[in-house]
Parts: sequence; C-alpha cells; structure tokens
Amino acid sequence: FLEELAALLGARASCEDCLLPGQEEAHAAKRQRLDAGEEGAAGAPSTNPALRQALRAAETQDHPSFQEADEPEELKNLRANPVTVADVAAACRPEHHLRVLSWADGVNRGQGASMTLCLSRATAPLLAQMESDDERASPDALRKMMGAL
Repeated sequence: FLEELAALLGARASCEDCLLPGQEEAHAAKRQRLDAGEEGAAGAPSTNPALRQALRAAETQDHPSFQEADEPEELKNLRANPVTVADVAAACRPEHHLRVLSWADGVNRGQGASMTLCLSRATAPLLAQMESDDERASPDALRKMMGAL
C-alpha cells in the first residue's frame, strides 16, 4: 500500500532501503542472489519475536475495537468500501512528504526495530505515533496534546 502511495505521490514521496550498520556486505551478497533468482525476499527469516509466540486469543475476543455489535455505521461502510491508495493520495496535503523505509534484506525485525529506524531518520521537530488499532475519543486529540506542550 505505502509503496503504491509513494508512486502516486511522485516527487512528494520516496522509498528507501535501509541497512543496519555493518550490513553492506551481506546486503550486496543477498542482492546478487535475488537478482540471480536464487532467493526470494520473502524467504528471509523473521527476527520478529512476536511471530514466535502463539496468539493470546483471536483479536475479536480481546480487543474492544472488534466488537461488531457496537460497530458504528460509518465503520461498517468503511469495511464494505475500503479506502483506496488513490483516496489517500487525493487527501494528502501538498506540503507533506512521505518517506517509506524498508529493510533492504527483507527481514521482518518487528515493530521495535522499525520504530527505532524511523526515529533515527526523522527530520521533523515533533513526532506523533499512533497504532492502526488505537482509538482517540476526540478527533482533536493530537491538537489538544500539542496545546499542552
């Protein structure tokens, strides 16, 4: 999704392959194997510890966002007609720029490592992070937090 969005945004977006320090040689060797068709990027092992654990429960059982009985009509409509890449691109403000960071070797290192990478590359004076399943009671929540600073 994000790479497609970056393509639609053109000059207002970039995609970057990232390496951990000291990985350059290993990455070059992997790139040669990929180019030769010997290995697929998805064939890389995951170092994400969350993938080594069994799920506690199905998300519908332990997360309040998934209680279908209480689901607002707007959310039901969104599930029936999901937002497309084109919808998101059209809603992007012209002064904003998207940077998509990916691990160059295709290894899934988990959320913590990905967040560390993103924070190390951030250039904005302030950052806000919100999980896809986070809910804010007020649409003004981030504005109120900024006001408190």
